[in-house]
Amino acid sequence: MTTASYYARELPDWVKAFNGKKLADQEFDKAWEADRTDRSTATTPTCR
Repeated sequence: MTTASYYARELPDWVKAFNGKKLADQEFDKAWEADRTDRSTATTPTCR
């Protein structure tokens, strides 16, 4: 589904295939915590 049919009536096949992999779903059960190994990104949450 697209946000507006002005751009396209449906997503391209490659986008459907990529979305079908549901890569973000792999992160649902993981805890998010700040990465303290690099002080320049110490406040940036990372998934572990």
